[in-house]
Amino acid sequence: MLAALLGIVVLLLTIVAILKKVEVRLAMAVGALVLGLLAGRPDQIVLTFLKELAHEAFILPICSAMAFGFVLKKTGCDLHLVHLLVAPLRKARFFLVPGAVITGFLVNIPMISQAGTAVTLGPVLIPLLRAAGLPALTIGAAMLLGMSIGGELLNPGSPENQIVSNSLQMPATVYVGYVSRPLLLHLVVTTLVFWLLDSRRKDPATAEAAQSETGEFKVNFLKALVPILPLVFLFLVNPPLELIPLNKSWLLAEGEKPTAANPRLIALAMLLGTAAAMFLHPRQGSTLVVSFFEGAGHAYATVISLIVCAVSFGKGIELLDYPSYLKEIVVDYPFLFLPLGMGIPFLFAIACGSGIAATQSLFPFFVEPARVLGLEFPQVAPLISLGASSGRTASPFAAVNLVTSQLTGCDSWSLAKKTLAPLLAGLGTVYLFRLAGWV
Repeated sequence: MLAALLGIVVLLLTIVAILKKVEVRLAMAVGALVLGLLAGRPDQIVLTFLKELAHEAFILPICSAMAFGFVLKKTGCDLHLVHLLVAPLRKARFFLVPGAVITGFLVNIPMISQAGTAVTLGPVLIPLLRAAGLPALTIGAAMLLGMSIGGELLNPGSPENQIVSNSLQMPATVYVGYVSRPLLLHLVVTTLVFWLLDSRRKDPATAEAAQSETGEFKVNFLKALVPILPLVFLFLVNPPLELIPLNKSWLLAEGEKPTAANPRLIALAMLLGTAAAMFLHPRQGSTLVVSFFEGAGHAYATVISLIVCAVSFGKGIELLDYPSYLKEIVVDYPFLFLPLGMGIPFLFAIACGSGIAATQSLFPFFVEPARVLGLEFPQVAPLISLGASSGRTASPFAAVNLVTSQLTGCDSWSLAKKTLAPLLAGLGTVYLFRLAGWV
């Protein structure tokens, strides 16, 4: 019991360190090691850290997705998709705010990376919103909501979906069907609340200064299709559609479990997308290969490293037996399962700035309590995913927030505060709809 109480102190100190802007990975790594020492098993923390450094289930999907994103950036295919999606907004200025949120959401589905979406979308969308007289804080918050609220959860190749689908032992394309309804409800409510709170604010000076920034762009529809090719491929070869019969056994070595094929299939989808981009830009073949591996390395340095530290931190929590305390609480008070399932990942993601890290560290803790309560876990699992993605959106430390703040000139804390109330309204609505059995 003493170790558990001291562990709570360590958890709080780790959060304080992160809030004091200590490097997130350093804070979580040190916190994980201290938790391991309190549990008398520091070796397990070190072992977890080393194993996660080479965890194929995360490295392949995330690094290949980021690599594909770098290829899209180099070829400009991402811009063609963005301009195609933004074009209707130029003719419907009244809907610019919700349109900006939805555009970010749609672009994030194939791109997966929120920060990558921001880098791609910002130069196109920001001048358009400025020309309408919207303040920089409104522009940044609208983009942040759209890009980070969870569009990647509709992509079966996203790391979050791989984590959850592996735990549920179901294809990620099937899990997308479970998460889609609460996610879209969350998107609609959050967008409407944000729009109602902020859409009337105008800045004529901003509009006048931005008029010259909004130029014409000729969309190449073939290039605009390239970013969504991996997404389409994954849906066509996986359940529930399986319109293209594909023998996945060739992705497995002798004796490997079938689940090992999943991350490799995602990487294959990203390679097919990369090949399509190279086909449309044959003269850039050499530079695109370089971009691909630069993207993979960037993903490892910025995302995988964070996951490694967060999973190690989660291991420390597990060693101190906090999951069993959680199980006892929800068994004695079943009505707390959903609030805790949404709230704990939400707060953890705010602290660490990563929805992936929150999902990977905490999702397993809720599996056993759900089983004991007799809940249909595939029905409630999406709420945990939504809590994690929403927490990332409301985090001033999230990479997507930091990139958006640089693009708009806003403080990351101000952007996080701006999104908090709409996000809580969206999560609250999803929670009530789930209680009523409507999602």
